[in-house]
Amino acid sequence: LASNPAALVALFGHRARRFALRLEERFSAEQAQGKSFDEALNKVHVLAYKTSDVHCAYVLARNFHAAVEDFIKDPAAKASVRLLEELVLWQLIREQGADWAEMLDYEAQDWILERISALCDAVRPDCVGLVDALGYSDKTLKSTLGRHDGNVYEAIYGQAQKVPLNTPGAVMVGWEHFREVLDLDFLREGMRTQRTDTQSPSTFVAASQAAPGAAARL
Repeated sequence: LASNPAALVALFGHRARRFALRLEERFSAEQAQGKSFDEALNKVHVLAYKTSDVHCAYVLARNFHAAVEDFIKDPAAKASVRLLEELVLWQLIREQGADWAEMLDYEAQDWILERISALCDAVRPDCVGLVDALGYSDKTLKSTLGRHDGNVYEAIYGQAQKVPLNTPGAVMVGWEHFREVLDLDFLREGMRTQRTDTQSPSTFVAASQAAPGAAARL
């Protein structure tokens, strides 16, 4: 099954068919006992939900594979997206391995984990290119990590500076309640070991301003 997405799609199709047949059998059995359509459906609603779920997974796998094969013309791009396709499908199979218990034993499950790890290594060099190919702007993504320019650490630091609690002079709201449940000895020891000068950290100063006497208690 390695490097064979079409075979994985067939696995998804087999599972979807198996659950659909099981649902039909259970539903018919309930109706045979004299239950109405709605009553029979209510009796099998858990299985019906599962059947719907696996059918959607099959449609996703089938359409993903068809799109890769029919619409990507560049050989290098197709090879890269095929790896991504296989990675996605194996991950879905791993997450719901019990559905394939009759054909995937413990050794197969271990092999799947190894295959996923190998595919992650294979896909990683193309991750940035695959994401950029979608053409999403930073404004659309609204993601500090998903920046087009790659300046992730600078962006994270900039976002942290905008957090109200990190603003100089900020007041820690609710200190009078927190101090009743916090391990103050642990906090005091942590502040002592992390302090680099004789001045208290700004958050500690803010806390003492919010609740007079808090600094003394620490």
